[in-house]
Amino acid sequence: MARLRAGQAIIEGLRAESVEYIFGLVGTTTNSIVTELPGRTDIKFLDTRHEEGAAFMAYGYARASGKPAACVTTSGPGSINLLTGISLAYKGRAPVIVIGGDTAQEYIYRDGAQAFDLVNLFKPVTKLSLEVNQAERIPEMIQYAFRHALSGKQGPVFLDIPRDLIDGQTIEANIQAPESYRAVNGRVEGDAQAIRQAVELLRSAKRPVLLAGGGVVDSEASDDAVELAELLDMTLVPSYGHNDAIPNSHRLYIGPPGGRGSGEAAIAINQADVILALGTRINQGSTSWNYNVVNRETKIIQVDIDSQEIGRNYPVAVGMVGGA
Repeated sequence: MARLRAGQAIIEGLRAESVEYIFGLVGTTTNSIVTELPGRTDIKFLDTRHEEGAAFMAYGYARASGKPAACVTTSGPGSINLLTGISLAYKGRAPVIVIGGDTAQEYIYRDGAQAFDLVNLFKPVTKLSLEVNQAERIPEMIQYAFRHALSGKQGPVFLDIPRDLIDGQTIEANIQAPESYRAVNGRVEGDAQAIRQAVELLRSAKRPVLLAGGGVVDSEASDDAVELAELLDMTLVPSYGHNDAIPNSHRLYIGPPGGRGSGEAAIAINQADVILALGTRINQGSTSWNYNVVNRETKIIQVDIDSQEIGRNYPVAVGMVGGA
């Protein structure tokens, strides 16, 4: 293991996960992180006018590139200003690692300057929110953050690091490759029996619809979805807000659903005898969760990476946990 400055260990932990950009605003509690960056070309700090902008930039970059991004902000209001953008990253399944520099541990729970309970403020809008309690555990906690952010349904993670764990600290750091601490290869495959049941339903369907959601985008499975639709001559409909899940120029595509969607999509969903909901929770925007939109007699096959979404909004004939 190498001896690294604590701020350097944070940067190396981000680089191990191929983070190329850190978005944020410089502050006294994070100076020991940001000052590690001058002269580096492999990772850059983008100093924004406001922390809210940093969060939106990190979200946009993560979604557009398919890579994780990071935010680094200072204590109290500096980190609190991220909340709106990070809540979007949570809704939008974007792997954004937020590192909030906090007041020194000796001032926590004493109403110190700019001291707030950041961990609990971020819990509702992140997959994981925790405080680092020892400088020596910084590399471990960076790995812990990425393990949560990039597993299953992706999303943001918040790490609160008191400044006394960073300033002037040198630690033993073992910066490992991602495959040594999290699963990095392969999609989650659905249950074999559930797949057989889904195949039988689709083979007998007369008016099948493939409803493609954000999970198709996350799994880079658009081509696979189209190939399946072509094989079974299935109508292609993207779930609301995910028009990029399938090519809009395809002959089987009939438009998006929802109140601002196409009439053809509404009719196809309502008249479908089988809906293959691929990588979608069948969101409110798609159907208003209304049986005037989805026929009660329609059999639904739902595939989602998150087991809690299966059957959450509509009863399913077949439910499958797996990557789209």
